[in-house]
Amino acid sequence: YIHILAVRANVIGTDESRINIRSYIWGMTIMKNPPSLWITINPTDTHDPIAQVLTREDINLDKFDSTVGPDASHRALVMASDPYTAANFFHFIICAILKELMGITVQKPK
Repeated sequence: YIHILAVRANVIGTDESRINIRSYIWGMTIMKNPPSLWITINPTDTHDPIAQVLTREDINLDKFDSTVGPDASHRALVMASDPYTAANFFHFIICAILKELMGITVQKPK
């Protein structure tokens, strides 16, 4: 049984790996002080007009009306059919939030 727990500790998503991660986080808070802000940023790509524009949908953002245009299932289908654009939208939004709200500029690795 102990051997199974040791193996499961290295498998992402198991209870044992979560315990290890929590222990690591608590150890870091003891060593470097607790964080002043914990935040989860989860932008939705299926209903965002910017994401739809990135998929080359015909949307005029200058005269945007949320009641006109494709329905929710079509928007979800468009985003699901183009995972690169979904990832690009996520990266764009996260970089914008980091830059505008927190003053952190994300640079490409050299």
